[in-house]
Amino acid sequence: MLFNSFHFIIFFPVVVGLYYCMPRKLRTLWLLVCNIYFYACWGLRYALVLLFLTAAGYAAGLAIENRKNHRIRALICGLVVILGTFVFFKYFNFVIRNVGSLLHTDLTVGGAVHIIAPVGISFYSLQMSTYLIDLYRGEMEAEHNFIRYAAFASFFPSLCSGPIGRAKKLLPQMEPHSFDYDGVKDGFLLMLWGMFQKVVIADRIAIVVDTVYGNCMNMPGYLLIFATILYAFQIYYDFAGYSDIAVGAAQVLGFKLDQNFRQPYFSKSLKEFWRNWHISLSSWFRDYLYIPLGGNRKGDLVKYRNLMIVFLTSGLWHGASWNYLVWGGIHGGLQVIGDCLSKLRNKVTGVLKIRTDCFSYHMFQRILTFVMVDFAWIFFRATGAREAFRIIRRMMSPGLSGISGAAFLSLGLDVKNYCVLLVSLLLLLAVDLMRRKMSIRDFIRQQNLVFRWGLYYCVIFSILIFGIYGPGYDASTFVYMQF
Repeated sequence: MLFNSFHFIIFFPVVVGLYYCMPRKLRTLWLLVCNIYFYACWGLRYALVLLFLTAAGYAAGLAIENRKNHRIRALICGLVVILGTFVFFKYFNFVIRNVGSLLHTDLTVGGAVHIIAPVGISFYSLQMSTYLIDLYRGEMEAEHNFIRYAAFASFFPSLCSGPIGRAKKLLPQMEPHSFDYDGVKDGFLLMLWGMFQKVVIADRIAIVVDTVYGNCMNMPGYLLIFATILYAFQIYYDFAGYSDIAVGAAQVLGFKLDQNFRQPYFSKSLKEFWRNWHISLSSWFRDYLYIPLGGNRKGDLVKYRNLMIVFLTSGLWHGASWNYLVWGGIHGGLQVIGDCLSKLRNKVTGVLKIRTDCFSYHMFQRILTFVMVDFAWIFFRATGAREAFRIIRRMMSPGLSGISGAAFLSLGLDVKNYCVLLVSLLLLLAVDLMRRKMSIRDFIRQQNLVFRWGLYYCVIFSILIFGIYGPGYDASTFVYMQF
């Protein structure tokens, strides 16, 4: 079930209405039933995998608590089941395909062996693993109530694409919540804002990007550059839109999920970018992989090794394909190079007397960071590493002499849609700039009633009028659901 589908528009009000109307002692059970139904809409076999991993995580948690002398064994067994299931579904096809390529044979028996990964398994596997690791570290106590644990493990707002909830923060919230008007209202507003980002901006950009990348070898270089720049905004507003809907839906039900984005394209370095992009995943890799490996405590060489391990792992986590591995390697490699050159950079700026505390220098840093991030997105969007390298070669000869307005209008959007896109992007840019200085929700609360409700209706009608629908409408899948 997609957040931007008509199915969800019916599902969510029913969930919320019955949740607050039924007796408090039944609310957690009702939430669990809704979680399972939400996920089963993707396929019953997916729901069975989720229930299996939930049961495994619950049993492993009890074993870690009760078997004082065998806690590490219980932890390893639990992680092997949870992460092993994830690895099997996610990478079986990748391994078989590449081993077969090395052996020059088809190990899939004519394509008969093909494992389909359950939707969102990358996200809820990491969420469940936080429970076992935090429990082993003594940062929380084991959950004895299976209904509460299962409701945490399958929490539908964040089930398919995050934000990845930390067990020590989310599990204690699995209690019946009372109706809070301000919380419900703010949650709905955040959901509306997320929907605006998705259906008005991301889905409109997707038409251009899919057209160009779907025929990339026949496209001139300047259109590939144009589509790649747009893709940076597509994936941001698609995933940020999903995260806002997820956080808003949780807030309507009384739960608090962590913020997943913090204006990442205003970052002045790749390190800062990863502090602001997909925060729940970045912090997971920091706390559960980078720091346990030694972090930056054992010298530069170990730090650089750990950085590359983290980013290569992050690349593979996103997808079982070489282009994702290259994408992760680019981000890790650029951070290592940047750190190695930091002393030289400081010396050059000192010798040339370049001011580093002014707007122009900060703007240069932001533009450079965006260019590096956007270059890496080529490998993220391409269907494979070879295609990504071919796209880059075509970009080297952009063919600027052949630029024409007709070429841009042949990409699926007419002049009116380009205008809607431009205005929407400028609006979101203004909002992101404001969010760096203040809380938008607090700002809205301080305004008069007429202004507030006028703003709400503007957002609603913008979604209805300017959203990408049309004949034969089919809700577009959120980009990160494929991971």
